[in-house]
Amino acid sequence: MPLRSNLVREPGRVASHDGPADPGREVVGVVAAAAVIVGAIWIAHRHGASLERDGFVIQLRMAPFYGRPWEPIDGGWWAALGFGAVLVAGIVRAARSCSVRLLAGVTGGVHALWALGLAWLHDPTEIGRPMAHRHGYLPMVDRIDGVGEYWRSFLDAAPTYPIHVRGHPPLFPLWLVGLDRIGLGGETAAGVMVVLVGASGAAAVVLTTRLLVGEQWARRAAPFIGVAAFAPMVASTADAAFSGVAAWSIWSIVAATTSRGRHPIWFGGLAGTLIGIGLLLSYGSGIVAVVCGAIALIRRKVVVAAIATATSVAVLTLAWLLGFSYLDGLRYVRDEYEAGVASQRPFWSFALFNVVAFSAIVGPAAAAALVYAVRRRSPILAVAGIGVTMATIALISGMSKGEVERIWLSFAIWTVAVGAIYLRRSHIVIGLGTQVVSAVVLQFAVKSW
Repeated sequence: MPLRSNLVREPGRVASHDGPADPGREVVGVVAAAAVIVGAIWIAHRHGASLERDGFVIQLRMAPFYGRPWEPIDGGWWAALGFGAVLVAGIVRAARSCSVRLLAGVTGGVHALWALGLAWLHDPTEIGRPMAHRHGYLPMVDRIDGVGEYWRSFLDAAPTYPIHVRGHPPLFPLWLVGLDRIGLGGETAAGVMVVLVGASGAAAVVLTTRLLVGEQWARRAAPFIGVAAFAPMVASTADAAFSGVAAWSIWSIVAATTSRGRHPIWFGGLAGTLIGIGLLLSYGSGIVAVVCGAIALIRRKVVVAAIATATSVAVLTLAWLLGFSYLDGLRYVRDEYEAGVASQRPFWSFALFNVVAFSAIVGPAAAAALVYAVRRRSPILAVAGIGVTMATIALISGMSKGEVERIWLSFAIWTVAVGAIYLRRSHIVIGLGTQVVSAVVLQFAVKSW
């Protein structure tokens, strides 16, 4: 079934033919996917070393991932595996017994617990520490004396700001300033906030899955979203918060296209507002805006698309009237990016790195399920296809050369929903088990900040 027809179909139940033709091959497929991902990581790592020897300064010490190996690897990973098993048992039970709305909340809670738990079991001081890094956002809190002056002079002063700050629009540092002003300052509070906002996106994906392809698919997808393999990245980067805002933007646009009466107007306006906020958090949210517009047009909801567009433009116009031009900021970042490390990162080499890193963070079970879903033209592609489409656009743009294990969180959270294609209980457990192991390996092997 083509993606377009998935987006316009009425929600339905999971049919037996939606899974793999031979269910016995599910386990083999997951194992094969894991082997391919491990092999691809090794090849990418060797290729990265080769680029360095050839004189390219790619700044990926652990290609295809950004960062370096953790040392030493202690025994906490046993506890992490046990913690993951408990969460899997809990969310699988919830998927069978809870209402979908409650299940969405449970999924978000499990997602947050999984990310925070992994970070804490590895190093209790790790939560929020990346935010306080000299290249991070927290150092900006003490530098912002006046919000208005900071906003108006952002682009002029950007060269003096930390790397992550000058590579993004000005809104997120103000978010942290707001937390500080209400007594929630510091790296731990900032880290927990990022995880909670990012984890709320998991709930949005479950609710969107129900709207697009039905309740049963949402129930099957929830466990794979809750114990996602990319959990270590959620607790180590502000991109997790951007992912949460993006997920609710997409849910809002889908809700607008499936509602009746005045609800499409309200949901369309909400979608546009969230899209505008997302654009002021991350320039990469432009891809989310494009996908939201495409969803509305594919579902033949031109009025919804117009309302969302007008509202998002209104948000950016307000930002411009207050002193920050989004388009000027986008041009500034693109010039800085092309003049910086991007010039040392060959496009095709980093296309390989990006695909490998993205496959690793979605996990082998989701990677194998994606192959099954495409071959069977499964309805779940209407959800997973959102993530894959956004990742493809980002790859082609040339503005994502490396570090996608955190930058592409907004895409990964949709892609892992494809795990809903597993139908047999034993295979679901095996699939979730490999996702847990993948997350633990990423947490304890890669220092991603």
